[in-house]
Amino acid sequence: MDKQGRHGLEDAFVPELVIVFRLRHSHILHLVGWCADEDDRMFVYEHMCNGTLRDRLQRAGGGSSSSAATAPWMTRVAVLLGASRAIHYLHCGAQPVVIHRNVSSSNILLDMNWTPRLSGFGAAVYQAAGEERGGQVVEEVVGTPGYIDPEYNRTKRVSTGSDVYSFGVVMLEALTGEDP
Repeated sequence: MDKQGRHGLEDAFVPELVIVFRLRHSHILHLVGWCADEDDRMFVYEHMCNGTLRDRLQRAGGGSSSSAATAPWMTRVAVLLGASRAIHYLHCGAQPVVIHRNVSSSNILLDMNWTPRLSGFGAAVYQAAGEERGGQVVEEVVGTPGYIDPEYNRTKRVSTGSDVYSFGVVMLEALTGEDP
């Protein structure tokens, strides 16, 4: 791999590592370890045997009895509540504040007890000082289509409100079983 290609890996790998390494919350996927050996970069996270919330919602139409859409009301609410606590931690408990930028049902993983863990921090950014109100300008709008805050998409200004909007889409998806 040429220098530019290696630099690209480091540009994506190092910021994600710096952000994820500092996060400590029961509803954020735990980083077990990482490896950076020459051109190979890898994160090792805890195993989440129930996959993603998105996986469970897609099985709803197929009649899976373990899907979130057919799970008891309290189970669905508990998954959403756990995910909301992770987002609250990013916005109010983490120092500096972290803006996830890709909150979606595919980035909410479920353990064997259906305890949710927020994952997918590859697009996350620290909130810039002084940018709490109007959001901060980013070079590129990133996220999963259907979950992206329209204002963020239009202005390229991301804020904690962008994550809240995306989580609102996740809530509707989990409660209705409909695609975003």
